[in-house]
Amino acid sequence: MKRKGLVYLLTIWMIGTILASCSLPVEEIRAAKTRQDDDRAEFRLVKADYGDIVSYDTVSVTGLPQQDAVLSFGVPKGADYEYAGLYAAAGDEVAEGQILAALKSPELDRRIQEEEEHLEALRENFSFQERRHAIEKRRQEIQGAGLPYAERIAAAAKLEEDFEASQLLITDDIEFSEARLSRLLEEKKQYVITAPFDGTVLSAVFPATGETYRGGQELFRVAEIGQPVFQGTVRNPGLFDEESSYTITLDRTEAEVRYVNAEKFGLPRMSEDGSGEYNVCFLLTEDVEFSYSKRYAVRYETAKREQVLTVPTSAVYHANDEDYVYMLDEQGLRMIRKVECGARDEKRTEIISGLSEGEEVLSD
Repeated sequence: MKRKGLVYLLTIWMIGTILASCSLPVEEIRAAKTRQDDDRAEFRLVKADYGDIVSYDTVSVTGLPQQDAVLSFGVPKGADYEYAGLYAAAGDEVAEGQILAALKSPELDRRIQEEEEHLEALRENFSFQERRHAIEKRRQEIQGAGLPYAERIAAAAKLEEDFEASQLLITDDIEFSEARLSRLLEEKKQYVITAPFDGTVLSAVFPATGETYRGGQELFRVAEIGQPVFQGTVRNPGLFDEESSYTITLDRTEAEVRYVNAEKFGLPRMSEDGSGEYNVCFLLTEDVEFSYSKRYAVRYETAKREQVLTVPTSAVYHANDEDYVYMLDEQGLRMIRKVECGARDEKRTEIISGLSEGEEVLSD
């Protein structure tokens, strides 16, 4: 019984020593003790040794069009307009001047048609007067052949004067009609949406069946797509350089991108959202599919350590903003030691202090 009592007291003393020597919560020490007593747990001893570590992080980016435009009809607000047709959807490639949507304007169409017919009639009258003048001039020359020279000259001058006066009136009417038609056609443009440049429709708002358009609603966003560029923000732009390539994870694949100064694309050096971060841009160097409406991740190197003391990342235990490793003491029992860690990747973690080369730690 005395021996069992001594073992019990020794166990209590060891647990108290562990609690006094590290800042782990009581629950985590209990968990660690449970792991020590769990004969089924499988661990292996791994020596701390020197090696290279490269750690990575990602920046969230979106596609940056070379230019884009938000499109809507230019009709006055406060009235309902009936759709004549919607001819483009998100993702469509469009050409400059291509009609994307139109509204019905029966009254305006009627006025345009009437003005076009009136203008055509004026032009035909102008041509008719020219032909009539040529015939009259020829008739006057034939009939006036026997008249005195002075009378023939006076008659010819009178004919030209009357013709010019008549044509001047018709010309004025034509110019006025052309001006009215031009204004009507300009008004008509407000009932039609056309692509301002070759590009891609990023978004399109399609109305429900029977829905009318009210002035001012945004319908389309069109982007001019050149060589794809992605934009994001980071705390430290110094981690990037134009000589290196980076990896972007897209919908179905990974691709290579190249870092480009954001100012080359008209962006300020620092983000304007008040976050204190910096704009960064990446140029896609491969022909792969992606969506301008989605966010993607660009992987970049944050730290590189050569020939530093390392242990497996799986051997490092983190609690209360501190790092620990499990080791075996002289009696073969598991013990906890606090360490200071540096760079880390998926496989290895740099040990700045707390371990020496060759010391063994427990790893899953």
